[in-house]
Amino acid sequence: ACLAIGAALGYDATALAVASIENEEREDISPAEEATIARRALDATGGDEAEAGRLLGWTPLRVRSRLLLLHACKEVLDAIAQKVILLGHGELISTLPADVQKRVLANVITNKATVDALRKQLASFTQDLAAAPFPTDGCQACPNNSSVQSSLFEFSVGAGRCSNKTCWDEKKAVALDAKKV
Repeated sequence: ACLAIGAALGYDATALAVASIENEEREDISPAEEATIARRALDATGGDEAEAGRLLGWTPLRVRSRLLLLHACKEVLDAIAQKVILLGHGELISTLPADVQKRVLANVITNKATVDALRKQLASFTQDLAAAPFPTDGCQACPNNSSVQSSLFEFSVGAGRCSNKTCWDEKKAVALDAKKV
């Protein structure tokens, strides 16, 4: 990232705004770098997404989508920055649990999977939250709930799908045990 981003590390709003303007002028800034800038802006504004967007000259939607991209592991963010994968790949992979992301990234790179092919493959491995045998209230804001991404990312597996099989299986087992009792 450019030197101006370094000035923003002190969370000074003026420096952050200047860094944003300079970065907007760069044609090669990656979405991964934008995600880091969005996090810094959010921190600088005490968690106020609207103010962070104003400082950066971004829409609140853009701020939220870049913040969600931060759920991707470092390797995925690096692959986006180095243009090894597309932003759409990163958006889809970021919805997965951290322990799965590296494996999926390796498969995408090895098989040269398209974004659409990855989306279809991931959709086949997700669970439909509407069919959950347990209460899904706690799933609404979960980063593994595709509804969170579907409104912010260009690519998603659809709305209301859980991509965290371990969590799903644990909640399902608890629900089934409760029914047995």
